[in-house]
Amino acid sequence: MLRILPTDSFMFILVIAGIIFIFYARRRVYWLNTWQQIRTNHAAVFSLVLLSLYGGIALFDSIHFVNKNTGITLSLFDLIVTPLLQQVEKTYSAPFATHQYTKESVELSPGTIVRMHPRLSYGGAHLDNPEEKMQDIISRTIQGIILGCIGALLLSGISLGTIHLFRTLFMSAPLNQKTDRVLSRRVVVTTLMLSFALVLPLALLMQFLSYYHILGTDKVGNDVLYRALKSVRTGLILGSVTTLIIIPGLRQDISVASLTI
Repeated sequence: MLRILPTDSFMFILVIAGIIFIFYARRRVYWLNTWQQIRTNHAAVFSLVLLSLYGGIALFDSIHFVNKNTGITLSLFDLIVTPLLQQVEKTYSAPFATHQYTKESVELSPGTIVRMHPRLSYGGAHLDNPEEKMQDIISRTIQGIILGCIGALLLSGISLGTIHLFRTLFMSAPLNQKTDRVLSRRVVVTTLMLSFALVLPLALLMQFLSYYHILGTDKVGNDVLYRALKSVRTGLILGSVTTLIIIPGLRQDISVASLTI
């Protein structure tokens, strides 16, 4: 059952406002020139990708459902990263650890109690021998890189094919040969950068998601990576609210400064 929280409504309003602004900016020369400058700056494009990922996580975390059986409210993001949500340990553990950070009294045999670091319930639990952890991490990293590269190349091919089709169908004014060659090279490089920036980290994450706590666990055993990703939505809401509060004051200061000049 879908449940809309007040903060969810705020996020949806931000998305709608962003879409309206895009259509508005397309008709303004100033914003078109700004977009052209961003497209020619690889650092700016990479920053735009990171911001898009940030906003995407917040948007997925703003679509909430109520579990009819348990009555617990979960977001679409929670459903995607279910292993991070469900794999809760007792207390602290280090990144990629197989044993708990703190020691506990463990009874090895009747009358024999030893202080030791117990094995984690989920982190590295698939390993029969904890000493094989490094080999397993290297193997999964290589698999993630290979799968990520394949996925990024496929995404790049689909994206470039879509761009070429769009240009063929909707661009009426043909470009000269030299300019077309420069633009095509730029489009290919930018598309490859975006594809690898999106797919490669995701492929690596999926290789470890169900097997290790990538950033460890906190005091109550929750996955630190999950808590960090869940904070994205909160940070975006707080940042947006403070920005909306400041904007009217900035506009007034700019107006006063222009009149003074």
